[in-house]
Amino acid sequence: MIEQTINNSLLLAHPLGGDDFFSSSVVWIIDHQSSGSIGFIMNKPAEISLERLLPKAPAILNQKRVLMGGPVQTDRLFFLTITDLGGRQANVDLAANLQDAINFALDGTATVIPMIGYAGWSAGQLETEIQRDVWLLTQPNLLDLLEQDCEHRYSAAQAGLGFNPLLMAPSRSDYQ
Repeated sequence: MIEQTINNSLLLAHPLGGDDFFSSSVVWIIDHQSSGSIGFIMNKPAEISLERLLPKAPAILNQKRVLMGGPVQTDRLFFLTITDLGGRQANVDLAANLQDAINFALDGTATVIPMIGYAGWSAGQLETEIQRDVWLLTQPNLLDLLEQDCEHRYSAAQAGLGFNPLLMAPSRSDYQ
């Protein structure tokens, strides 16, 4: 049951979570299973352009902002594809290869976001972090979130929680 709740959900780093790689992160969980989880940070621009990474990529992809998807496999480029299913519902997937990403971008069937690396958790790790309030779990409208500039996605997602997370009491595990 928790796998269904976490799949296709958004994680917000708790605002008091410290100053590490995930500080102020908005993470879309693309796959959560008992064996572990994979997600992509949706609000941290990379310091390199796609044109520099893939000089021969078509202009339609070179216009896309590259995001730091996470700290795992930062030597690898992923293409997140987001398809609008109507009614503000989205399907999020990974392009199988560069040619698929190009095809999605060219035919307009999906928004393509280049990502360097991904965020990953081992079996049970993400559930533990959610219980410890490291992450706040929410079911956002991803399409609305993507309409925001990267720099404003954290505050937009936080506003969508409906409460101020700074007012949350620390979880009991914080006292141990």
